[in-house]
Amino acid sequence: MPMQIDGYTVLISGILIRTLLAILFLAFWVKDRRAIWFGWWSAAFFLGDPAALAYLFGGFAVMFSPLGIMAAAVIAAIACFWQGARAFEGRAPLWLPVLGIPALWLLACLIPGFLDDLSYRVALSSLVLALISAVIAFEFWRGRREKLPSRWAIIALFLSLSAFFASRIALVGIAPYPFGALPMQTSWLAVFPRGSWTRKTVQAKKLDPSRLITHRFPLDRILDAYDTFGRAAETQALKVIIAA
Repeated sequence: MPMQIDGYTVLISGILIRTLLAILFLAFWVKDRRAIWFGWWSAAFFLGDPAALAYLFGGFAVMFSPLGIMAAAVIAAIACFWQGARAFEGRAPLWLPVLGIPALWLLACLIPGFLDDLSYRVALSSLVLALISAVIAFEFWRGRREKLPSRWAIIALFLSLSAFFASRIALVGIAPYPFGALPMQTSWLAVFPRGSWTRKTVQAKKLDPSRLITHRFPLDRILDAYDTFGRAAETQALKVIIAA
């Protein structure tokens, strides 16, 4: 029987990893106070913890839902990454984005109906995160005259994050959360690593790809196919084929 990993396990693991990284960067900053970028990056990782804790315990039910607080913390965290990038490249950090952008998000949460509509939340938060991620990549690109082995990898990382968040806007009405705004389907979280492993195994001729097909649907039953794959834990779907 395949091992089942629930959302709480993933969140707790993420909290532990972020906390360790936050402590590590904080130690680097304490050791050398001139390296203030470590302080910013430590703050970014620490800010990721309240986001996950809001999901775990859901203790904010008065004016802001856990999702509103979570998104504000994530926006503040990536804004701290931006300021760390500026400090690393010798530019002065900007406090206004760190405080102002999350504040604008929380103001949006006060608009009636905003928090109740997942598509609005996904579209706005993705737009903000995509823009900030692109700006972070730009900050590191501006310092390209200083040759660093990891510079282009970091630029590629944040550009890919920007592309991911931007793609969520287009997928709002198509894919389940966290990729879009449809109801969450945990099977989607395994699509990418599973696909990579399958592709490599097939290319190595160690696996007959036809044996991976568990369900077939005609084109006029595409919604049934989507539902079957979305409930893979129940339907045991591995690969779903839609025939034209």
